[in-house]
Formats: sequence, C-alpha cells, structure tokens
Amino acid sequence: TYMEALPFYPFVFESDFNDPVGVNPETESAQLTVNHFASWVFGLGPELNVVDDSGLDRASLAVYLGYEAKVFRDLWFHSRLSYSRKYYKADGYSYEPPYYGFWSYGVVPEITYGNCSMLDLAVDLRYYLPVWPKSGLYLNTGVTSYVLFDESYEFIYETNDPNLRQSWSDNDTHFYPASNINVGIGYYTSISNKLDVMAEPFIKVPLSGVGYGVIPITTFGLYMGIRAKRTKAELASN
Repeated sequence: TYMEALPFYPFVFESDFNDPVGVNPETESAQLTVNHFASWVFGLGPELNVVDDSGLDRASLAVYLGYEAKVFRDLWFHSRLSYSRKYYKADGYSYEPPYYGFWSYGVVPEITYGNCSMLDLAVDLRYYLPVWPKSGLYLNTGVTSYVLFDESYEFIYETNDPNLRQSWSDNDTHFYPASNINVGIGYYTSISNKLDVMAEPFIKVPLSGVGYGVIPITTFGLYMGIRAKRTKAELASN
C-alpha cells in the first residue's frame, strides 16, 4: 500500500515554521516543503519619524537587505541593513545645539525641521509562529545601530528675523551603536518552497539621541519584502 511504501518520517517533522505537521498527503494542499536553514530577505517600506511629541514630518522610503539563520526550531537570528533619508521636526528645546552660543542672541527656534541620510544596522532575534499550513506570524526584537552620513536643519522662529540663524548642515559621518530598540510583528506566506512574501509593522524606540542635535528619533514603519530560502544542502555546497 501507499503507507507501506513510505518511510516513517513523513508524519514526524522537525518543528520548523515551513514544515507541515501531521499533513494528509492525499489532500490537494499537502506538500513536502523544503527544510531550510537560512534566508536572504529583500524589501522596502515607508517610515515615519517622531521626535518626542513634536508631531510628524513627511514620510520616507527605506530599502533593505536582510539575512537570517536558524538558531533552534522556530527561533532565528536576523540581521538587516537598510538605507533611508529620515525627515523629522523637533520643538524648541528637543534640538540640542552643537556648541554653546550656537543660537543667535540666545533665541531658541520654535520648531526645527531636520533630515539626514541614515544607514540602519539591525541585529534581531525572530520567532516564527506557524499559524496556518502555508503562512503564519513572527515576532521580532533587537537593537539598531545607525551610521549617519549627512544632516541638515531649518529653524523656524516666532518672529521672522533674518538676523537669527536660519539653517545649519553637516556632511561628516557618525556612528551610533545600539541607539534604538526594534520591536515588530510580521506576517509571512509561502508562494513556493523557495520564496515567501512578508510584511512587518515595526517601531524603533530610541535609547540615545543622534546627530549634532542629539535628537531621539522614534521610527514607525512597515517592511514589505521577499524571502529567498536556502536549504542545508545549498549552504554546504557553497
């Protein structure tokens, strides 16, 4: 019979988020998925940045490349490199001037509008929850380090006085290790044994300020991407 021809293991799978457990091979949806141990993730998504309670400026677009590897069962190590130009605004004293006497006549602006080019280096742990046969949820948390390439600011005052400092910019590169905590919850669905589609709403909570203004930037966003899965055999062949 069919069952006599099969070895024992098809009905006892390792607990992996892409491995079906107790699948009936006679149903149309049954399939033996590839047990993978690492993945590349490519994607993009919108971001919004907030400084304290100063409100939102315009959204920006982040592009990213990620890599993940299995640690144990459904727990994975995930690293991600993303790039975006961040836009934000800060109320008066939320922006710390880069040196004493920076403000003309000691007058602090009412609002500061800023933007900067930022490289995001994230190191996370990710736990997958296989809720449905071909899809599920995952929880993601970790820390982000920033590399800031340039920054520029425009200062708005209560009165329009051309004698007050109107703007400031800097093109130096700065590194801010472990400056934010990442928290996200995502959804994935398999479109083949090799590819998944993913979407992850997230928040990055500041642990320290960045830039010459030492600005604590909170980022809200949505990552959307494709995950290319690699098997143990593929990894060993490289």
